[in-house]
Amino acid sequence: MERILVTGAGGIGGVNFVRALRASKEEFFIAGTDFNRHYLQFPALDVRINSPRHSDPNFIKLIKETVVKNKISFVHPSPTSEAQVISQNKKSINAKTLLPEPEIIAQDKLVVQKKLSENNISVAKTKTIGSSSDIDEAFGSFGKGPVWIRAKKGAGGNLSLLCDNVEEAKNWINLWVEKKKANFDDFMLQQYLVGKNLAWDSFWYEGKL
Repeated sequence: MERILVTGAGGIGGVNFVRALRASKEEFFIAGTDFNRHYLQFPALDVRINSPRHSDPNFIKLIKETVVKNKISFVHPSPTSEAQVISQNKKSINAKTLLPEPEIIAQDKLVVQKKLSENNISVAKTKTIGSSSDIDEAFGSFGKGPVWIRAKKGAGGNLSLLCDNVEEAKNWINLWVEKKKANFDDFMLQQYLVGKNLAWDSFWYEGKL
């Protein structure tokens, strides 16, 4: 029986991954970590471990200890923030990760958007800002609203809001800047694409789908 550790197991990606494993005819031992102890109740895990955030030095220590204690053979980090930290330490983790080098893991949505565009893949029109005065011009470049305001980095719709006009956009961005939760250049404005939301997951290994 394969013994798997899923980090960020309580998030949407982690829950879906665990469900996919449980839907298989093969049986798995699945341990899961998450910094939110309540989210840990969502996936069907054999072992639940409340972990520190990925930015805490004790995060990797806990992962290593969990791998040894539960005889884990494969570590699947769900959020990209944890994938990057685990990739940086993968040589010292006594289990497979199948992760690329940390610099390949793109957490910045703007970087991903540019890479897709360079490879002739259609993407939503995107603008960046550096100050409050840039918001008018950036918002106006889309014509009429609504326009997505979102943080370049982060998961779960981090700092995202669909704004109908430039006043809403300014209020939203200025709110988080004043709270010192973000800087102006942490935000980007993106074209709103009308229609149903679609999510697509793919599995890649050594550059091949």
